Formats: sequence, C-alpha cells, structure tokens
Amino acid sequence: MRTAKSIPTLPESLYPHLSAGHRFFAPAAERTPFVPLGASGACNEPTRLWLNAWWLAEMSLLVYRDRSEVATALAGTGFSLEAACLQGIGLPCWFAVSNQDVIIVSFRGTELAQFLGLDAAGIVASLARSLISTGTALLYPMTAFGGDARNGHVHAGFAQAFDQVAGSVRTAVVALQADKPREVWYTGHSQGGALATLAAARFADATAVVTFGCPRAGDDTFVSGFPPAARVWRFCTPDDPIARLPARVWPWDYRHVGPATLLDETLEPALRSDAGEAPTSPDLRRHAPLLYGALIWNYLAKRGV
Repeated sequence: MRTAKSIPTLPESLYPHLSAGHRFFAPAAERTPFVPLGASGACNEPTRLWLNAWWLAEMSLLVYRDRSEVATALAGTGFSLEAACLQGIGLPCWFAVSNQDVIIVSFRGTELAQFLGLDAAGIVASLARSLISTGTALLYPMTAFGGDARNGHVHAGFAQAFDQVAGSVRTAVVALQADKPREVWYTGHSQGGALATLAAARFADATAVVTFGCPRAGDDTFVSGFPPAARVWRFCTPDDPIARLPARVWPWDYRHVGPATLLDETLEPALRSDAGEAPTSPDLRRHAPLLYGALIWNYLAKRGV
C-alpha cells in the first residue's frame, strides 16, 4: 500500500525543483515493479500503465541530475545505467537504463541555467519566444533530419537538437537489443518529451512513449504517420502552459501525438484532445517534473495500489 505524498511547494522561478529530502524511486517498500507491456495481461490493465508512468516520471526528473546522482538513485531499483550524455556542452542530455525486460531512454528538458533571474512570467515568455522564433519553430520536413516522408514536418529546433544525439542514442539502444531483445520505452519532460516523441518517430522501435508537459512537436502528417506500434501516453496538468506550445495557429500547424491525460490534485484524470487542452490559469509551477511524479503516485495511492 502506498502512502500519499505531500504535493511539493514549488518556487516560481526554479524548475526542475527537488523538494528537500527527495529520494528517487522511494520508498522502496511501497513501489511495485515496472511491468513490460508484453507481460501477460499487462496491456489490458490500466493500473499497470499508471504504475509504469510513475517510474517514468521519476526517470524524467532524474535525467536533470548528474551521472553520479543517477547511478546512486538507480541502486536497488533493478535498473542499470547503460549509456548517458548528462554534461554535454551544447548537447541535449539523456540516459539509457535497462533491466531484463525493458530499455528506457529518458531525455532532459530545457536547462534551468537559461532562466536564472527570471520570474515565472519571464520564463514562460522566454520559452514561448524560443518555441516560436523564426528559424527554430518553422516546420521542417523530417526527411531533413534522417526520417522519411511519413514523418511529415517537425519543429526545427527540436529536430536540430535531437539530431545532435540521435546517433549515440541509437547506438546505445541497438547494442542493448543485441545483448538481449527487450521493449524500448522513450520518456521525457518538457522539451525532453518532444525529443522522446521524435526518437520514437525516427527509429520506429518504440514499445511506448510516455511524456510529461510535452510541447507539440510536429504537424498533422507527423501525427498520422507516427509508428502505430508505439503506445503513447501524454500527461499534462490542466494549467501547464508549456504543453500548449507552439500554438495551433497559422503558420504553425502543430499537433500533439495522442490525447492528453490531465491530472491535478483532485486525482480524477480526464482525457482531452489536442483542441480541448487550453489552460484556464497558466502557471509555470504546474509544469514542474516533480509535480507530475507526486500526482501520479498519489493517484495510485488513492486507489490502494
């Protein structure tokens, strides 16, 4: 039985934020194993998907830390750190972990250092500018970044970032699969979620993609051509402003892959289509990766899991 966690008090100008004393993947006595979708009956058990989502919310927060912290946090979880780029200068950061059944690749979101000294409104404005600025937000053909025509057009900034690490990520996953074939799960928070989505589209090897506060990454063709074998779960708090960027307005015809699962402190999730996700009270604190993990944990605790 899980004990409900206190919802973190998040400062306006700091994300990703860790509460004092936060322990990744803890308490060990209350967590349940990550269950591959190929396990008997797992695909038909919604609770199992939520259990995995909690693991991935933790992975999406952990990827913001350095390599030594990642290795320490994974101790006793059954997962091993297999490959990582966590201090790359100018490169997107990511890690790959595995156990006997799954490989998980987690991508880091936007770096905190870019927003030091800004309040919440300033951070949102800065992110919005970077997401819609000329040259980065233009929809470029995925073929320009190693994809094919079915992948449609994607956010140039996200695609350029992913292209810098695509080779190393692919090399790591292929090597792990050669050692032992396993399910591949991509995950990430914020921009990390967009990179996870691009990885699944480009490599077409994903069992599932689970993202948190993920911005839109591509157009209608990108969405319709997304590999059908990949299960997609996209978590969003109702007032997370970053998950609604770039806007669905001309000339940027952006779309999300799959509906969003909206979750807040009521712990009553709601599915919403891309068109029905406009936040009522945008608040950057509702974008924090720590919040997503706490809400999913409490959703499971409320249901006695």
